[in-house]
Amino acid sequence: MSLSYIADLHNHTTASDGEYSPTELVQAGKALGLEAIGVTDHDTLNGLDEALAAGEALGIQVVPGVEVSLRFRRPYFTGTLHYLLYIPYNLLQDADFRQMATEIFSQGRGGGLVRARVEAINAEFGPNGNQPLLKQALTAEEIEALADNVSRRHFAVALKENHGLDKEQVNRLIGNDSVAYVPSGIDPKQLTPLLKRYPQLVRIFAHPAAGSFPWPKPLQRGAAAYRDGGNFDARIFGRGFAGVRWFGSGVSGSCAGASHVDG
Repeated sequence: MSLSYIADLHNHTTASDGEYSPTELVQAGKALGLEAIGVTDHDTLNGLDEALAAGEALGIQVVPGVEVSLRFRRPYFTGTLHYLLYIPYNLLQDADFRQMATEIFSQGRGGGLVRARVEAINAEFGPNGNQPLLKQALTAEEIEALADNVSRRHFAVALKENHGLDKEQVNRLIGNDSVAYVPSGIDPKQLTPLLKRYPQLVRIFAHPAAGSFPWPKPLQRGAAAYRDGGNFDARIFGRGFAGVRWFGSGVSGSCAGASHVDG
């Protein structure tokens, strides 16, 4: 049985980690014969206006969204899960929504993530921490002075050069198994105010069974059904879409898409 797809609802652009600009992404979707394409960059709304304008010009429907990184630090799981939010068109024009969303999403990357990681390291390994190892507290300023786009490598450099730690000690502080490790993304509690204030946002996990998250058995069954084409929340942009499949349409960063459109 051959399948033809008319929509792809999960794509990234150069606004985050995609290969195409928002305009190029929409052009690629049009070239593939799609009728609708989702733009869901990581933790930013920055590419949506350009994509919507391109969609209007090319006659392809753009579904605006965002892929929110949620960090978990629990005894049973430490890591990041991705949560898709699809945004009604009228809500996207709401300046209060955009400001609130941008402020919340920004805490999961950039300066917000640097500060969260510094705070966790100091709480555990600082001079007054649970396992004192640093003679003086680590600061966000010394990390951010090393690069505009900070990674864990810059933490390692600062800990080695400014605090005299060796490789083994550095790994103890910032390795994946460290008790002070803070994954990228925001704590789910930080997203709660946005979801409560704007219940019209359509929500779904981007990768229900990805990574090592220990899903309870009912959710594991649900994730399997999702991968096999279970029903998707039919509220998606005006209750237009119903049903999803995992596939690659050839569009930059595509992960999942709608299998058909009602009406």
